[in-house]
Amino acid sequence: MYKGFEGLERVLGLIDNATRSLLRYVYVVDFYGSVAPAPYPMFIENGQWGAFLYVKYKDQEHGAAGSVVYRGYDLNGVQIDYFIGWDNKVGAQPSKTYVEMGAEGAYNSNGKGFSELYPKVQDLGGQYSYLVKNGFFSTPIIGNDKMAVLEVIHRLELTKPIA
Repeated sequence: MYKGFEGLERVLGLIDNATRSLLRYVYVVDFYGSVAPAPYPMFIENGQWGAFLYVKYKDQEHGAAGSVVYRGYDLNGVQIDYFIGWDNKVGAQPSKTYVEMGAEGAYNSNGKGFSELYPKVQDLGGQYSYLVKNGFFSTPIIGNDKMAVLEVIHRLELTKPIA
């Protein structure tokens, strides 16, 4: 463990890319915390996992809450953005996670910012959620501990049962 993070709320993020295309890091919105010394993965190849460690700001009462946006392609080759948000509060409230997909650039500094995204994590998020859109199925799940694990799987939507 990195020195100085003991006792702080943290989120170990794991993102699985099963979209048949490359996911590319685009943007981050830090709500209450920041990524640890190792950065977010810049690229997550199809069939691969990307990982990061997110830590709350020292001396803050709130837990570790943030988000990251990755860009990929829909089934027609059009670029889309994947928003992944989380809030790891230890105590009375369970941790929450929320995903959303939008058009290219929907979550950058000219698009949705803190004032729109953080309330969505709080109001629409849960320890488990899912989203089906643009031919993709996205499922995030987060634990509820000082070191919560966030697992997000982006994959093609299964339209037919597997025989």
